[in-house]
Amino acid sequence: MEAIETTFDLPRDLTLVKASGVLTAEHFLDWAEKYYRDQVTTLILWNLNDADLSGLRTDEISLIARQTKEVWNTHKGGKTAFVLESPLGYGVGRMLEAYMEIENVPFSFRTFYTIDEASRWLCA
Repeated sequence: MEAIETTFDLPRDLTLVKASGVLTAEHFLDWAEKYYRDQVTTLILWNLNDADLSGLRTDEISLIARQTKEVWNTHKGGKTAFVLESPLGYGVGRMLEAYMEIENVPFSFRTFYTIDEASRWLCA
């Protein structure tokens, strides 16, 4: 069973996303379409430590980047951090980071091993 829970820390301009279970490209695309339609904060922290991204194919990772660029049209300059403590998950995050750069997505995207590292980068 997979789940994506989203909470908002508006005083810190931060959205916290916690995902678990096996995630597909469709999970990310559905979340992005709903979230970016009513974009709430400029900072997003994804905790993916309990998620399994091993089934994501390269073409799906590229699709996530392209679709994110399409729906993220109202807010430039934000930051999104993915936290994945497993080497496999971290590698998937780095691939997405590369595709976000190739697609010129108008916000900063980085992958981290720890929530502390990600939080420091988001608040810098």
